[in-house]
Amino acid sequence: MYYDLDIKSNFKKKDINFLIDSEYAGYCISKTIRQSDIKKFISLDLPFDLPNKHVLKKITVDIDTNTYNIKHLKEKCDVLCIKLKNLESPVDENMCDLVNIDFTSQIKIKNINPNVFYEISISNNLNNKKDRLMWFYNTKMFINYTKGKNVVISSGAENASELKSYIDFMKLFDFLDIKEKIGQRILKNSLKLLHKCAENRYFVHNCIFNDIDEGVLKKNFY
Repeated sequence: MYYDLDIKSNFKKKDINFLIDSEYAGYCISKTIRQSDIKKFISLDLPFDLPNKHVLKKITVDIDTNTYNIKHLKEKCDVLCIKLKNLESPVDENMCDLVNIDFTSQIKIKNINPNVFYEISISNNLNNKKDRLMWFYNTKMFINYTKGKNVVISSGAENASELKSYIDFMKLFDFLDIKEKIGQRILKNSLKLLHKCAENRYFVHNCIFNDIDEGVLKKNFY
């Protein structure tokens, strides 16, 4: 089972059938907020329903300082992601479920936390030629370094033309000269991440906090 973990909350409603008819088992509907707006943020309401698909809430916080405390936002979403401009500072796995890196700028591969998943998001990164070349270089370098063990890849789509299928992703890996087994591992990691998110929220020492159905994440991924 595969999941696209980054469908934007402003995704075109006229294109919803493309989500319904895809091979994916579900999606994360993502809203990005700035670090400075965290106190103003109240909740994320899903803009649409997708029959026969698991639809989850994802909050992405655009981090602009080296100090942040956003753990409380986990209560308001199924997946909490931080967006970083670089890897200069270590990531605390207790603060988030996922890390999104800006691969359009030059980065140094360091401070990789093996207990955190890192997201490669495609949309808007392949339009500008200069950004595209840097993105290709950084993506290949990052995957080769991690062997895809804690990497997920997402479309970042706002409309149907930006959606990526399993085959699209595998073609991208082939273009980057990434081994097929590593590419498949990355695509399967989306499900592993969701299981980990459920465990972090609802389990203590292999025991479920309670038996109340609190949403898609708890119902389907513990």
